[in-house]
Amino acid sequence: MIIHSTSDSSSVFTDGKLKPGIYRIQNIAGHTYLDIRDESKELCCRPITVLEGKGLWEILPLGSGYSIRRLEQGKPEQYCIMLKGLESERVVSVSPFPVAWRIEIVEDERFRGCEYVRMFWGTTNMTWDLRDFGSHKDRTRVQLKKQNHGSEPCRVWKLIPATLDAGSKPAREKALPPVSGSPPPYDAKEVSG
Repeated sequence: MIIHSTSDSSSVFTDGKLKPGIYRIQNIAGHTYLDIRDESKELCCRPITVLEGKGLWEILPLGSGYSIRRLEQGKPEQYCIMLKGLESERVVSVSPFPVAWRIEIVEDERFRGCEYVRMFWGTTNMTWDLRDFGSHKDRTRVQLKKQNHGSEPCRVWKLIPATLDAGSKPAREKALPPVSGSPPPYDAKEVSG
C-alpha cells in the first residue's frame, strides 16, 4: 500500500495544477462519495457511512492529465477508465491500465471561493456526471456526459485530501455544505460530526 500524508494547506491546487495525493472524491449534488460497484467494476457514489475505510483515490500526474486510482488493501490496481466506448451516458469503469483524465477547477459564480472540479476524458468535453441529476441514493452510477454551458452540480466534484497511515483506516472528513437546490446529505448526523 502506498502511504501519503497531505499538506496542511486547504488548497489542493498549486499554480493551477492539482497536487498529487490521496483524496476522497465527493459529488456536490448528491453529497456522496466515489466508490466502485465491485461486481460490475463501474464507478458509483455512496454515502460516507457505508465506505468503512474505502473510497480513497490516488491522483497522480500522467502525461498532460492525471491518473485516478482506487486505493484498497488486498485489491489489484484499479484505475478510472472508459471500457465501453466514448459516448454520452456511458458508465465510467475501472481497469488495471491507467489513462489520463483532465481535471479542471470549476469557474462558476455559484462556487466562487471553492475549489470544485470537473473530470474530463482527455481533450474532449465529456465529463463525469452523477446519474439522475446527482442522486443521493446509494450506488448511483457515474457516467460521462457532454459538458454544455454552466456547471450542473451533478457534474461538479470536491477533492478532499485524506491521510493514510500504515495499517489504519482514514479519518472521516467533513462533508460539503449543501448547494442550494440540492437534496440533504444522506446522513446529516454522520457528515456534520
